[in-house]
Amino acid sequence: DVDGNTPAQLNNVWSSYGITFPILAGCQDLFWEFGNGAVPTTVILDPDGIVRGTWEGFTPQIVADQLALVEAWLPTDTPRLRIDDITLSGDANGDGRPDPGESTDLTLSLFNAVGATEALTTTAILSTDAAGITITTGQITFGAIAGGQSAVGSPSFTFDVAPGVDPFLADFTVSLSSTYAGSAEPWTRDLQTTFMIGRPARLVVDSDGTQDDNENWMSRAMQTRGLVYDMHSPTDGPVTAQLLALYDKVFWLGGINDQDVSVADAAALADYMDGGGKLLLSSQYALGNPATAQFFDDYFHVSLDTDVAQPWSLHGDVDDPRFRFSRYQVVSSGGAGNLEAADRLSVLPGAMAMLNWEETETGTAAVTVENAYYRAIFAGFPIEAGPINADSSTQGAINFVEFLETAEEFLDNVPSVTSVPVLVSFQINMECLDPADYAGGVSISGTDPLLGDGIPGTVLLIESSTPGVFEGSVSFPAGTDLLLVYQYHVSPNGVDWLPETYIQHHPLELSDALPVMQLSEDQWAGDLCRPRVHIQPDGGNTLLVWWDPVGGAIYYDVYGSTDPFFVPSEATLLGSIASPAFNWSADQGQFFFIVKAIN
Repeated sequence: DVDGNTPAQLNNVWSSYGITFPILAGCQDLFWEFGNGAVPTTVILDPDGIVRGTWEGFTPQIVADQLALVEAWLPTDTPRLRIDDITLSGDANGDGRPDPGESTDLTLSLFNAVGATEALTTTAILSTDAAGITITTGQITFGAIAGGQSAVGSPSFTFDVAPGVDPFLADFTVSLSSTYAGSAEPWTRDLQTTFMIGRPARLVVDSDGTQDDNENWMSRAMQTRGLVYDMHSPTDGPVTAQLLALYDKVFWLGGINDQDVSVADAAALADYMDGGGKLLLSSQYALGNPATAQFFDDYFHVSLDTDVAQPWSLHGDVDDPRFRFSRYQVVSSGGAGNLEAADRLSVLPGAMAMLNWEETETGTAAVTVENAYYRAIFAGFPIEAGPINADSSTQGAINFVEFLETAEEFLDNVPSVTSVPVLVSFQINMECLDPADYAGGVSISGTDPLLGDGIPGTVLLIESSTPGVFEGSVSFPAGTDLLLVYQYHVSPNGVDWLPETYIQHHPLELSDALPVMQLSEDQWAGDLCRPRVHIQPDGGNTLLVWWDPVGGAIYYDVYGSTDPFFVPSEATLLGSIASPAFNWSADQGQFFFIVKAIN
């Protein structure tokens, strides 16, 4: 199919292997998705070879073509019924959605495959294992359905949804039994259908329709997170302020078109934000539309600086508390990952830079806005074009799921305050030093910011049974703000340490489970003593470790939880970059030992 062969040519080759069911042709989007490391999840073949699934991202014509292609290969000596249409109605608020506390009618239409034997009479039984749903009319009948024809069952199924049920996707089974000429036994088949119960908190708007398959990646990310959502595309009608107001959060996938946000869309979005909405909008080129430029100026406080040629890598802005340690690579289809020119933003008063480009033409790629009315994020690139799996060799790399989780923390204004105590344990190994250098022991003390009237957390540091090895811990109480940076200085008691042997003070920073041990440049060079630090958050989390000098980042691999003691060497060198990754505001020549806890 990628080479332009026709379905007939492909299936002729396929048949030569003696296989009796067809392959799909004409789904370039699926080939592209699979080629980028993803398993196509929108299409499923049932035991009869019929294509089932959500079909998100595919036009009605593609769906019809694929169904016809497969059905043409099926045996014709029996009926071959499938669901043609489902209509939900009769609910109390009239929105065609079964909400908690409502009774809903389900009208079912069946289609018999072209060339299939006529179904003379058909009985359909509706069932579900979904909690909170009671089926009150569970059996309907159909008259004769000839091949290539459809029919509506009578009466309608009806079911009740219990009050207080949270929104979820309910799976229903339709069990069919059809009589047909020439057989004493009926043709039977179980068909599945799924639809939303209640209204979820999230709406995903695919404003560019089927121009790309990026909405499939958003669907996969939502499913990975165990979240339910509604999807809206241009075929569903216009996006109105009334529609948006039904949702707590809106994710607008704009694609790569300056018409991603129309004048009518902008008006609806403005009303939504004025009403306290939470919006994440991504669009490449939308800022280039003069008809909506004022909307982006007024509500996102951004304008188009210029297009960035062939961008792909972003890092969190140093002043963004949630993304400042993150790296995000745009690797998939739909814009920046295809070497399109993504947007570089001019940040106006009222917005804060969230992500910046790392390429030669650096500049802001995404901003956050928070005020008394709404919270919003704008990205000048397709956010869903991020990686499915983050590059483990890149420090701070996050995947698309992690990006969405962090973005939603901002939109929801999730407090960074711990609700339970947090214990961070660490070990300082000084065996390579002369015992006289730490004869008086080692102490640890905290600095601002303060929690209440004292330093944040209870600090403990004692020498273990192994001389020169000190065990330390910081116990953070409930109520600690993990978005702040808490510094703890480790210093000797007794004799002074020689600067060329071991730095006098070693601040230990804890920021959102990011402990940092700062060492002098001398300690990483030549044959001087290299004190080893092992920092392990309580709970057995996996360790991801690197170190980063301000004047140019050099990355080293560390063996994680199996060997967390870090000594830089050629064997562990991963690579280098000419500029600092996180814009550390520290003196040149200071190196940071970083341990990140991954749940």
